Amino acid sequence: MQNNTISSIDNLVTGINFLTRLNVALTSDHDFKSNIGRALKLAGEHLEAERIHILEVHQDRTFSALHEWHSDSVAPIKHHLQHKAYTFNRAIESNLYENGYILFEENNDSLQAELRAYMKQHAIKRTLLFPLYVHGNLFSFIAFSQCNRKEMWSSENIYLMSRIADIIAANLGKNMVISRLFYHVTQYSRNAQARQ
Repeated sequence: MQNNTISSIDNLVTGINFLTRLNVALTSDHDFKSNIGRALKLAGEHLEAERIHILEVHQDRTFSALHEWHSDSVAPIKHHLQHKAYTFNRAIESNLYENGYILFEENNDSLQAELRAYMKQHAIKRTLLFPLYVHGNLFSFIAFSQCNRKEMWSSENIYLMSRIADIIAANLGKNMVISRLFYHVTQYSRNAQARQ
């Protein structure tokens, strides 16, 4: 019993240390794209994922990959993930609402044929998608994919993924606010110079 408690505490401390490093990676530079790249690499290596994507959801019910990290063992696929159509059936939606994520597995017969073919084409065994809420609205998803691993992620790693999604969403929101502020300051400066 005591060994289980010590192991649980060790896992908790390891998770907290990892999330701290992730947050530092997201805020260490003014180049947000580089920060996201470093953070996704850190997450992918820690979780033993082969691919991680941040997927933007468009108004026309398509999605595109905004950011991609992939391990050396798989090829990049970001260029295949531009304005891909999607539909969520009730089972997928209830999975999202009940669990806080969506799970796609290659051998799931309830998947759309197009999605199953896509996963087979890119050797994706499973993908977990977590919503990224920015300012209270669904902005995008973060997708963690396994291609070579046979076993599913542990419940501890799935929980860690949900915290990664929260941290990335918070930083996406912060970056959007900073970009808007920078735009308004630039506009104000231009208008002030034009009046002189």
